[in-house]
Amino acid sequence: MKAVSLISWLLSSSALPVSYSLDFTVGQETQLFDYITNQSRYDVRTRPSVHLLNEEKKPLEVRTSIFLYFLGNIEAQDLEFEAHLLIRQRWKDEKLAYKNISIDIENLEGEVWFADNIWTPNVFIENEVNSDLMKMTRDSIYVRIEDSGIVHYHYRVRTVVLCDMNLRRFPHDSQICSIKMESWTHPVDEVVLKWESVLPLARNNFMQPEYTISRESTLETVSVYKEQGTSPRGIGGVLQGRKPKGNYSTLIVEFELQRQLGHYIIDYYVPSALLVVMSWISFWLDPNAVPGRTTLGTTTWLTFNTMTKNTGTDQLPKVSYIKFLDIWFLACTVFIFSSLIEFAVVNTIWRRKENAQLSRLTGKHILKEGLKELGRSALTTPSFSRRNSNNLDAGKQNDSVRRNSFPCRQLMGIPNYTDTMSTLSAASSYATLSGGLHMLSTSNRKSSDSDSEEVTITVPSKNVAKQETSTEKPRQRLRSWGAVAGVLRRRKERFTVDQVIEVEEENKEEEEGKGNYLEHFQTMSYEEIAVWIDTKARIIFPLLFILFVVLYAVSVTNVTISNYIL
Repeated sequence: MKAVSLISWLLSSSALPVSYSLDFTVGQETQLFDYITNQSRYDVRTRPSVHLLNEEKKPLEVRTSIFLYFLGNIEAQDLEFEAHLLIRQRWKDEKLAYKNISIDIENLEGEVWFADNIWTPNVFIENEVNSDLMKMTRDSIYVRIEDSGIVHYHYRVRTVVLCDMNLRRFPHDSQICSIKMESWTHPVDEVVLKWESVLPLARNNFMQPEYTISRESTLETVSVYKEQGTSPRGIGGVLQGRKPKGNYSTLIVEFELQRQLGHYIIDYYVPSALLVVMSWISFWLDPNAVPGRTTLGTTTWLTFNTMTKNTGTDQLPKVSYIKFLDIWFLACTVFIFSSLIEFAVVNTIWRRKENAQLSRLTGKHILKEGLKELGRSALTTPSFSRRNSNNLDAGKQNDSVRRNSFPCRQLMGIPNYTDTMSTLSAASSYATLSGGLHMLSTSNRKSSDSDSEEVTITVPSKNVAKQETSTEKPRQRLRSWGAVAGVLRRRKERFTVDQVIEVEEENKEEEEGKGNYLEHFQTMSYEEIAVWIDTKARIIFPLLFILFVVLYAVSVTNVTISNYIL
């Protein structure tokens, strides 16, 4: 019974099954693969060893190359991107060599079942978020074994990889994203990952909507681990806590991704620049056109704020530093807000209905006077300021009336003819209404020693005694009004045309004397100052914005002024 069991075991586990021969021909690839991977002569768990001539072992070299099918879905907010890769690895396993037992068969090709029966390097992507093998009906794995024992192991992978992005130059940035492949179990003294010497990296000419791959490169490095610590990231080039201590071979492929600007120029730069230019239209409107200039400024401001919220910046991570696009939007905000401030300034100056005395009509003095008026009106509401201006205008008219009144002209030596004729007319009317009395004659007596006059009024003698008592008071009143009328008439006759001309010349000389101390000043109304500020703003604002655009363009292209000139 024991003999039968021994024979059965030998038949099932013999190195040379009874159905196999040592000369495999074309069509017997499956039998050949089963023969070389038989458990009696091949252990899938054992790493292939490489012996030198002096029997010294050296690490196994795994040559690697990558074909990039797709790279995209770059999410700046999550700091990750997606890549579709074909990873091709090549190494030599002497235990799988079959040149001595088959002359006709040069290569053995298979898929998943080949990979399950041979040793393969366990390589993982160090900065992956998640990865999986691509497949339709089966996993996309391809294995080819040459007769010399060289194994080609190809598999397709879909992976989402982290990318440490620097968004300071956004949207003029270029990001360097990498894929790091590292040996998982075997340290560098057992397995070494190396790039193929010929064409280690190739890719499709796929169309990336937002980025273009401007450069790619391959690197070989070693990741150093130590057991202490819990941080999964490297500190000073040493990785902690993730694997047993040791040095592990690592392959790195880097892609430099350049962001395309067409989308940002059309959707962000051009509209924001047009909104800034639109805010300058208020400089051509009247400084007192409050509804028009206010509506234009606030509409521009609100439209710009709405546009900045739709720039896609919500898809970016909340970084603490300032991006280039933030600088652009901040500058546009300052220009639009400055146009609103300029309107408030010129409107405040415009409301002052007076003339300003300037020593010189230069921009410095005009602006200084305008700022002085702005400072004086800083705490005054517009309605109160207008009321003060109207009161000042009314005061000027009252001063003019007072200067032309009788007391003022009498002090200046000028008679008031209008008041004189009014007084005479009033005196005559009063005499007529007082009992029907009539002025029959008036005798004027001139004396060389005195300018006094005596006015005599003769009335009818009928019933004089009877009416003497009743007309006593009207007579006295009539004498007083007649005296006034005679004095005024006398002065009118005495004031000749020559004297009027003489007085006017004296008054003119006095006015000229009063203006001598202002002869070196020049007059400019505050309305003209407001218009002058608007005129200068039409030039200054565009020039400053053009200067900012030039400096911004130089900064984003990383070109200094000296290099630009050269």
